[in-house]
Amino acid sequence: MAGLAQDLLALALTLLLSLAQSAWAMDEFELDDGWQSWDVPAGNSGQRACCYHVRQGQVGVEGCRLDRGTGGLTIDSDCQPTSDVVRIYVRLEDGEVTDIRALSAACPVVTATPVRELGARSPTDSLAWLDRHARGNSELAEEAVTAMAMHDDATAFAALKALVEDRGRDMKVREQALFWLAQSGSEQAFRYLDGLLSAR
Repeated sequence: MAGLAQDLLALALTLLLSLAQSAWAMDEFELDDGWQSWDVPAGNSGQRACCYHVRQGQVGVEGCRLDRGTGGLTIDSDCQPTSDVVRIYVRLEDGEVTDIRALSAACPVVTATPVRELGARSPTDSLAWLDRHARGNSELAEEAVTAMAMHDDATAFAALKALVEDRGRDMKVREQALFWLAQSGSEQAFRYLDGLLSAR
């Protein structure tokens, strides 16, 4: 009986620890109004993600002005800011997420207000948060999918593949996921896309 009681106590402690860890993971993404950011390992696309400008027909890379939304995302191999870390930027207004951006941690940004930095987060938690916003036919959903694609290649592949295969998602979200799979340059993504084409 004593052995059974000890086993039950150990099981109860394990469950409590698991619940505490889950609550802690959710608390990591308790976001305030304004800009905040967190870091995750970058994939091939995320390492070089920055913004560009066009002046007199010439394209150049520059930092991103997040509030004004000027410029556009580029993952060109000539993009100078490179990092093994991708920084996810999120803006809230009145408790609602209004903007999501994912940029190389080496890409400079300008905002009207300070960015609250949350530090490093696990790719799993980051992708789960973004996945909740990759729903519906909206610009925000597309921004969430783009941010998912910037994560390290293996976890990004799994997340994007799940979006493509989720028939409950809006078609534009699934198309966006397919686009980023094709852009990734991942051998795993190539085999998956080749399999899709072969099945037609």
